[in-house]
Amino acid sequence: ELYAGVSLRKIVVSLRSNLLILWKCILMNKRVLIHSQKASSLSSFMIAILSLFPGELAFDFRGPGFKNQFDYWNQYGLPLDIWKEGDYNLYLYFGLDNLNEFEESIPFFLGTTNQLIMMHGKIAPAVRFNLDTEVFEVVDKSLSNTLKRTKAEKKFIEGIYKYVDKTFNVEEETWDNHEEKFDRTEFMGSDDWIRNEFHKYLTNLLSQVALCRRNMNSKEGVILDIDEENTRDLDDYEEEFGDDDDDLESNESGEARRSRLQSNGSIDSDGSGDMADQVTSANEGEEFEEQKTSAQYKKEVSAYVRKKKAERKTAREKLRVNRMLLHFFNPHFLNKWSQTPAFKDWIRNHEEKIANFSSLSGKTAEITVIYDNGDTYTGCHNNGHREGKGRYCSANNGSEYTGDWKDNQRHGYGVYECPEYRYLGDWKEGRMEGQGFMTLADGKHYKGGFR
Repeated sequence: ELYAGVSLRKIVVSLRSNLLILWKCILMNKRVLIHSQKASSLSSFMIAILSLFPGELAFDFRGPGFKNQFDYWNQYGLPLDIWKEGDYNLYLYFGLDNLNEFEESIPFFLGTTNQLIMMHGKIAPAVRFNLDTEVFEVVDKSLSNTLKRTKAEKKFIEGIYKYVDKTFNVEEETWDNHEEKFDRTEFMGSDDWIRNEFHKYLTNLLSQVALCRRNMNSKEGVILDIDEENTRDLDDYEEEFGDDDDDLESNESGEARRSRLQSNGSIDSDGSGDMADQVTSANEGEEFEEQKTSAQYKKEVSAYVRKKKAERKTAREKLRVNRMLLHFFNPHFLNKWSQTPAFKDWIRNHEEKIANFSSLSGKTAEITVIYDNGDTYTGCHNNGHREGKGRYCSANNGSEYTGDWKDNQRHGYGVYECPEYRYLGDWKEGRMEGQGFMTLADGKHYKGGFR
């Protein structure tokens, strides 16, 4: 058990929305300082925070019980390589004797029991939190825009606080008492539930960023250019491509069309160009053949219209996805994070297919997904949901379903096989409903209606 003795519920109640700020600061490699007079409380707090990042406490452990979990994480490029010596240092306990070896230029996540270190000028944290007084402070005021929360982020962190607060016992749940009084996995607001919510938040962030980068054809560098491409309004795209599709099909004369196509670069002034059906002369030097050219102009204009419509549709779709990404996550935070060594490593390590797991991805071709319980799905998706034809295999009992899906549920016609029976027939919203044929393990069978 990686998380034994680690309490997140007390952290959520104490920090509330500041927990997301602290989490982001670590992701951005900012200098984070934690203080408590009790070393046990200090180390437990820091380990609990680390547990919010998938795989960060596993330390490359690959036991049988973790294989499914690591297969799931690996497709997302997780665990993130945050703690790289010389880039971002982790100090679970930092004393005065460590100051001699301390490098001011390297950011850190640092815990200390010494009050002098809290105020030492050499440390200069971006944020700090005192566990004993429960005071959280953003010291670096230049981070104000970067740490602002979007509506979606507020909804996420306040939702976690709401469920924890319902069952939180102030007297029993303290920094010194890390015993979980409830079933760790059976209720909303438990330690495991909080951890899973942050893990899902990060995998969602990674899939959204992967989709954004794919749309912008970005291989290196930052995710977004806030001041330019990704903040342009739809009107800017329409101005670039023309105000109306009908303008491209207006009843203009042949010469007017020729002039417009020349000005747009579709053909050159001498009649040549890179379009498939360009204006040509029967022989060089002969007079222009008006009748033949008229038909070719119609083909040119039609091809030009199709090309521009396709460009406009692509631009609008890119804008839709990227504006939605900005809606979910603070763009200043995304740009700061994209400059970290861990993010650059993530670019190389994640599988491109995770862009299809995004809720904004649209319809996708067949891909294979590995879930955290070891189950796999190979098939079509729509906005991150199983939809269309696909095959789902359970790692737990070996059952398989091959058939139609809609909104992550079996829906339509499909074949389900498990050790107890085999069913071929209709499904509705995840249930056997309609006409079907079932064969039991003992050979008995039934054909008819299911409900």
